[in-house]
Amino acid sequence: MRGVSPPTSSKVSRSLGRELEMLLCEDQCQTQYELAEVLGVDRSTISGHIMHREWPKSKKIGYQESSVMHIRKKRIIDKTPSGRLPEKLERAPCIVNILKNGVSHCAGCILHSMIVITAAYCVRDTYPFAKFTILSGSEMRNNGTFHRIQRKLLHPHSDLALVLVDPPIDIKNGPNRRVDIYRGAVRPYAYGRFSGWGCTSLPVGRDPIFPEQLMITRLPIISVEECIESLKTYNGYSPVTHKNICTLDISNRRGTCHGDGGGPLLYPINSPGPLKLLGIMSYLRGVIIGKHADVFVNLNHPELHLWVIRKMHELQAGEA
Repeated sequence: MRGVSPPTSSKVSRSLGRELEMLLCEDQCQTQYELAEVLGVDRSTISGHIMHREWPKSKKIGYQESSVMHIRKKRIIDKTPSGRLPEKLERAPCIVNILKNGVSHCAGCILHSMIVITAAYCVRDTYPFAKFTILSGSEMRNNGTFHRIQRKLLHPHSDLALVLVDPPIDIKNGPNRRVDIYRGAVRPYAYGRFSGWGCTSLPVGRDPIFPEQLMITRLPIISVEECIESLKTYNGYSPVTHKNICTLDISNRRGTCHGDGGGPLLYPINSPGPLKLLGIMSYLRGVIIGKHADVFVNLNHPELHLWVIRKMHELQAGEA
């Protein structure tokens, strides 16, 4: 939220109106609360604008529907009739696709032209013939430039890995870019941006449905305490600590899915500066969306942050 006092009038200024229209068109937010948070205004301001907006006939919604915060549903898993629109790589330029035996398996994030960070389980040799490769430079699931994994460093106690790739990823002339790790406080009830090629639907009794193109959504960040409680309802205990960061959409409209592991959680999304890497999607994924939290490795934790920095230096120096 911007550092301004919410206006008391229900009228949206011309500049705020343009920004609100852009958010609605880009599907950046799905609820009046989220829109108000992004724009730094009160919810009545958003509500008034929506009431008087000229909606296309195919997308027109009534005040009652919008007032219960149902502007748009958006998530990696999407139950809406039309589904989510795919995204361009420029919206998540640090992301790369990790293939296992030639099939999209996980995601990773670029810290350096030759170093990708991901979840440890995404590149762990679970059986003798597993072959992992990196695919960069494209938002499409099966397109891009192939990179060999020369070396892997797995954290001994956390679901975190650094991989050295060859050839280097083109972060100057291509669409990919490196990302910095976030350091600092995380606002209560803030949102992070998550991206990946994980499944968009889980039909009962059938195989998951995966997108051909990159998907992006905003996930609400919750406290560690809330995360622990949500996971206790699933298996009676929770391995979550402050070395994790969790997201949970209690409205049951968005979350992660199979194939999203290793994907980046970027933060802060409402800040004028560049997005930074806050978390890496872990193997601990919520079983029931809206009830069980999705768990990320918290790169903002001092111990994990220090491990990443040290191991990056080792990889660059060829000491690992």
